[in-house]
Amino acid sequence: MLSFITGGTNKTIEYDYLIAIDFGTTYSGFEVMSLNKLEPKAVDLFNHTKCCKTDWKFKYMESALLYSPTRRALVKYGKEADGYRRRYPNYGYDYVSKVKLHLDGFIEEKDLPPLPSDKTPLTIIADFLRKMYKDINNDIYKVYPKYYTSKYRYCLTVPAMWTNESRDLMRKAAVKAGLISEHDDPKRLLFVDEAMAAALYAERNTSGPKLTDGQSYMICDAGGGTVDIAVLEKNALSEKTCYKEITIGTGRSCGSTFLDKRFKVLMEKSLHKHPEYTEADIEPALDEFINTIKRYFGDSICNLRPEMSEICDGAHQNPTFADKFSYDEIRKEVFDPVVNEVISTIETQFAQLGERKLDAMFITGGFGSSPYLQHRIKETFKDRVKHFEVVRFGTMAVMKGALLYGIDQSIVINHVSRRTYGIMLCEPSHAFDEPRSWSNRFDVCITKGDPIKRDRWISRTLDLEKNHYTAISLFAYDGDDPIPEYPTEKMAHLVAVYNIKFSIKDRSVSNKNLVIDMWFGLDRIEVKAEFVDHQFRYKTVSDVSGKVTELPFLSLKPVIDKTSSDDYLTQSLFGSLP
Repeated sequence: MLSFITGGTNKTIEYDYLIAIDFGTTYSGFEVMSLNKLEPKAVDLFNHTKCCKTDWKFKYMESALLYSPTRRALVKYGKEADGYRRRYPNYGYDYVSKVKLHLDGFIEEKDLPPLPSDKTPLTIIADFLRKMYKDINNDIYKVYPKYYTSKYRYCLTVPAMWTNESRDLMRKAAVKAGLISEHDDPKRLLFVDEAMAAALYAERNTSGPKLTDGQSYMICDAGGGTVDIAVLEKNALSEKTCYKEITIGTGRSCGSTFLDKRFKVLMEKSLHKHPEYTEADIEPALDEFINTIKRYFGDSICNLRPEMSEICDGAHQNPTFADKFSYDEIRKEVFDPVVNEVISTIETQFAQLGERKLDAMFITGGFGSSPYLQHRIKETFKDRVKHFEVVRFGTMAVMKGALLYGIDQSIVINHVSRRTYGIMLCEPSHAFDEPRSWSNRFDVCITKGDPIKRDRWISRTLDLEKNHYTAISLFAYDGDDPIPEYPTEKMAHLVAVYNIKFSIKDRSVSNKNLVIDMWFGLDRIEVKAEFVDHQFRYKTVSDVSGKVTELPFLSLKPVIDKTSSDDYLTQSLFGSLP
């Protein structure tokens, strides 16, 4: 059993199970690990994973749902949803797939898969997670009949390029599905970038040369919806092997799903003069592309040269008019536009590296198994990367890497900040008042691209006797331009408000300086304060939403780090809180 200290109280939470969830655009999966009697240094972590349904364990579960046309209830999910809607095409069922694309804020609405008019991405994802949660409980029950769902801890993977709003939607979906509650400790549900999770798994399971201390590598996790890239450096000098993130992870929606879409457009262009053919008529040819052509295209061994010479359907006896699609046509019209986006995304990582070359590049994900994509990557970057490897079982790399991260987040000793954070010494309502003054100046604490170290705390000292501070407003700035000293309201995004309004009963205290210490993680912020020789901690803020909560200087049960004083003494010293 592993224990974790919560950020806002002195309570120790013990978890019995770690559940890694990879909610994918086309396929999803989860794995369950028992945390009891686990000795990470002595055993292979993956030997402790317990069996679950094959589709979940090997990430074959289709991210699809089928809703009833009358009751609007969920009828089927996974592969059964697709099979059911094909079997009963005239029943009016609403088939939903690839809903994850709706969380990418950069895809135009016209290019997104349709949703039922009475459903939202939040409700659909929650429905899917609810079915997953049921199977999680069933699998744990088979091995451990006496279990408590409150003892579950989750590690959920998300694309690197997702906005904070998209991450927050996933947290809300987890709450709605019953995985967690709104009042749980924020650390019960961990988020990890898909590229980071894949990178942890890939380096530990390479079949090629083992990396040594100080060597760096890139992960290219190419899935159905997104392609996520990150660069890490291995640190193997200590007893435990750790990793440093040395670039800001990037990603783009240019996965294999977009190959399907482009091939469908190519077929529709061929058939636009023949109105007797419907979308249902071209579905068999699209299935052939998805299941065969896409998978082996560019493979020099099988030498596949597809020619879609006809589209057969029982209702049409003479389909000879259909155009032939040559290998070069499919390459130019379908593969190259998508693969070029992948290459461009990788180039953004090398732009951050400057002249530095890499010791290895690992390729994972379903799209990562494409021979054509592999060939293009190797040809483009062969002068900048020493060793290329397509990771075995690469479709499960993200899910299995999430287990590694969930069991020990300290395995990543250095992250890179995705945002610029700063504070203003005023209430949010006065943050953008004119004329601007010292109180609403954007005091930068950490800059986008700066390394995030687990032991790096940023301090600010405030004299509460000379200045009547009432609040500290924490803002985030996402721009890449020079950071403005006085950003506009559109530039700065409010993250949290820390209430520092309190009175001191003991007037004999000479030092009335308030020392604020801040730690910035990828998606959460820890803040603690020292005042009159007492140390306290604010509640942990999860920076994955636009929701802002005003945090009191003392939580209901403050953590007292360096004093044995009880709550009564604390209250007598500081007086009543506002």
